[in-house]
Amino acid sequence: MRPLIFALAIAAMAAPVAALADDGPPAAPNPAAMQQHMAAFAQVHQQIETLHKQERAQFLAALSPAHKQLLAQIAGELAISPSPDFQGAARKLDASLSQSESQSILRAHDSYRQQERTIMENARAQFEKSLSPEQQQQMAQRHAQMGAERPTSRPQPTAGDLLLNFGHGPMPMMHPGM
Repeated sequence: MRPLIFALAIAAMAAPVAALADDGPPAAPNPAAMQQHMAAFAQVHQQIETLHKQERAQFLAALSPAHKQLLAQIAGELAISPSPDFQGAARKLDASLSQSESQSILRAHDSYRQQERTIMENARAQFEKSLSPEQQQQMAQRHAQMGAERPTSRPQPTAGDLLLNFGHGPMPMMHPGM
């Protein structure tokens, strides 16, 4: 979802530039509007950061003390390995977790994704209200184009992937293949 946050920020900055695309004399960007867009972006980012922290707390609360220790051990091994096996580490965690632990983690992640999507959709709607009808049309065309270019399916993360933070959250561990 992080790419969507950046897309929103870029769209906020590009809106005044899109207005310049016509043949008329260039209009100066409205500094107050830009400041308002950036403040809204910062607020959305903070909301998602808070959600991510809550999700991570739910992940850890779902683990038994022994599995928290295993997670710490695996994360430490990955950190110091000259050639870390991220997929193997996730598989090791997945094999160790109880079904209840795995399902709790996956439910917490689904809840996070739904809340994150709602925040992003609301932010996008709010941003689009500030655009002229022409800018709204241009933005809709860009979104349609980006949607067509986006892969249609992504592998569903496992509990082990989520615990190791692969491809998720503000600072995911670099994971080839995810």
